[in-house]
Amino acid sequence: MADQNQPPSQEPASTDGGSPHEALFLVLPYLSVLELLNVPRVCTSLRRAVEDDDDILPWLDLVMERPLSRRLSDQRLIGISSRGKGRLKSLILMDCINVTDDGLQLVVSNNPLIAKLHVPGCIRLTPDGIIRAVKTLSDDNNDCRLKSLCISNILGINKQHFHTLCSYLQSAHKLGDTATSNIIDVDICPVCDEVRQVYACPQSSEKKECSRKGCKLCIPRCEECGRCADCKEDVELEEATLCSEVLCSECWLHLPKCNHCNQPYCTKHVYRRQQQQGGTGGGTGWLCEACHVKANEVLGHDDDDDDDDN
Repeated sequence: MADQNQPPSQEPASTDGGSPHEALFLVLPYLSVLELLNVPRVCTSLRRAVEDDDDILPWLDLVMERPLSRRLSDQRLIGISSRGKGRLKSLILMDCINVTDDGLQLVVSNNPLIAKLHVPGCIRLTPDGIIRAVKTLSDDNNDCRLKSLCISNILGINKQHFHTLCSYLQSAHKLGDTATSNIIDVDICPVCDEVRQVYACPQSSEKKECSRKGCKLCIPRCEECGRCADCKEDVELEEATLCSEVLCSECWLHLPKCNHCNQPYCTKHVYRRQQQQGGTGGGTGWLCEACHVKANEVLGHDDDDDDDDN
């Protein structure tokens, strides 16, 4: 007979830490691709949820951005895109420097419903590879037409390539000769006659209208507000030394600055900010890449000096 004074025996704890809270499953559609790829490492239940649920939004609207984009190869892209089971609607590859024409074409061929194709900065893609992908998506047999094409910073695109792309888009959408400007993000610059991103001033001053239109090389513009020097009086364009982008003095004043050199990054390059550790005021603020390296060098020298003293 068991001793009544002894405490009741306890069941051994679950080795997997128990099931995750139900709220975690509701969060899955709102995670990024990188976060979804890491979720299966948490527990078996979440791994099954990620692998079995084909309707999770990121698998159908694939956005590959930093830091994952720099490590993305053709094989990884094909594997990740296969999660959508051929129902991919958007393919956005931001600066995926290792993706090639063959990898893009295989993904496009397996996902004919892609309506948004963005490949800015994918420097290993060629104009012929882009044309082949657009031709596949513009096929008459496809139920979905390509509605958005972003190919900025793709090397070697000339006017012949541009006109070929426009012809496929016009044929797919039954558009006129000048109706593709809302679909493709590049155009022929009226100043230099090259295929680049062409901008018009987003706003005009009260005193005068600005009708200057051209690429950034021909007409320097503020990276933040898009205005050229003629848009507004007393607005000077100057170079943001941290990322070599042009900023007007007004936008320069409003952007957050490096805690050490007091220079800003433009919004496009905010990912370069290095969070300051252990600074005054509770460690708030950030350092630019150059100041961050210098700070680490100083801290390293201080540690070496402390070791020598000991």
